[in-house]
Amino acid sequence: MDVSDFLNIQNKEAKKVFMTLDLQIRQIDKTVTVEIGSIMNVKQALVYRQDNIFKYGLAATKNHFSYHSMVMYAYPKILDDFKKNAGSIKFQKGCFNFKTFSDINTPDFEEFLKTSAKQDFTPVINHYKNKK
Repeated sequence: MDVSDFLNIQNKEAKKVFMTLDLQIRQIDKTVTVEIGSIMNVKQALVYRQDNIFKYGLAATKNHFSYHSMVMYAYPKILDDFKKNAGSIKFQKGCFNFKTFSDINTPDFEEFLKTSAKQDFTPVINHYKNKK
């Protein structure tokens, strides 16, 4: 399944979330490639990799959407800055969950992505490549 096929099977709300955030991610972080893969217990999600190492992910569960980021996991200050204006978003160490597209303030998310994309991800890449 490719990204286009994945988007075509989504409901209206999920399609809006995936299409909008995917576009932002790909426009801002030119180092990533996207594919359909699994994240946690979600079998089909948008998975973004840098140098073949997981960097970001975007998934839908029956209860919420979930954005995963190895950048904010490795660099918690990025997450702390984004939390300040995050409203009803529920945060964990390496991801955050939201119920609808309107829960995401896209200008704030864009700034969050810009900060994430600027962060040196090489130490994370090297860590995971050395574990193989």
